[in-house]
Amino acid sequence: MKRVPDFPVPDHIALMIHDLRQSGLSANEIAERCHLSRTTLWRLAQGEARDPAYDSVRKVEQLHGKIVK
Repeated sequence: MKRVPDFPVPDHIALMIHDLRQSGLSANEIAERCHLSRTTLWRLAQGEARDPAYDSVRKVEQLHGKIVK
């Protein structure tokens, strides 16, 4: 079952990307590890992706779960 966050998905992703950046990863490293383009990652981080692909969200969530404890 797909998990739905308690707040809007763009905010949820932006917060996870912020956490990853705070952990020391660069935007390029995050994009590479998530197999996303830098442009897609930037749009997610800025909240500009209003309806992001589920797969993109999942990739960021998985990396966040591995890196941010």
